[in-house]
Amino acid sequence: MKNIWKNALLVLSLIGLMVTVSSCGGDDGGSDPAPTSTTYATTSITYPDGETAPSVTVTMVLHSDKVTVSGVGGETLVPALEDKDYDYTAFNALWTEGSVSSSTNADNVTLVKTETSSTSRTKGTERNYTYTFKKQ
Repeated sequence: MKNIWKNALLVLSLIGLMVTVSSCGGDDGGSDPAPTSTTYATTSITYPDGETAPSVTVTMVLHSDKVTVSGVGGETLVPALEDKDYDYTAFNALWTEGSVSSSTNADNVTLVKTETSSTSRTKGTERNYTYTFKKQ
């Protein structure tokens, strides 16, 4: 009877050891994914008739918590884009139409800023500044 208990204890110990070893090694697929970002670059910048659009390539990188804009350089753009990091709320507030988020994954993104009034033009005329971005 003593051998039966000894063998049972040995078998249980081996099973416990195998469970411990199998749970400690190898990739369980539960590791955190690497941080991701999505990069877009302008394919066109369109300004209203009579205004010259700058010839720059603006790049926006969508991160989990921010939008990084680059490529503006010293150009004055409408809206007032700068080479810097924006939080999503501030970046989307620049545009009248279109928006982006950390989950944006479209091949093309179009953002439009509409100026609705000015002292130099008649009331009711709208001027659209359109930026079309392509996923890189």
